[in-house]
Amino acid sequence: MDRRKITIGLLETIIGLMAAGSVGLLAWTAMTLYNLNAQVQVMSVHVAESRDMIKPLWEDYIRRTAKLDTIFSETMARK
Repeated sequence: MDRRKITIGLLETIIGLMAAGSVGLLAWTAMTLYNLNAQVQVMSVHVAESRDMIKPLWEDYIRRTAKLDTIFSETMARK
């Protein structure tokens, strides 16, 4: 009889540890997803700020390139 009680007690301990481990894993997963969401939102703000800084430079580059293309085309048409 004592052997059965020890086996049942050991089984209950193992099940308890597995349950605690599972809850811990779920809590860790939830915290990781929460932190990841926060990091994504911060990165989104940084990307938007970078886009706002780069946009005028890019538009100026496109304007100057278009002017150079026009000048080059006119020069080649004259020859």
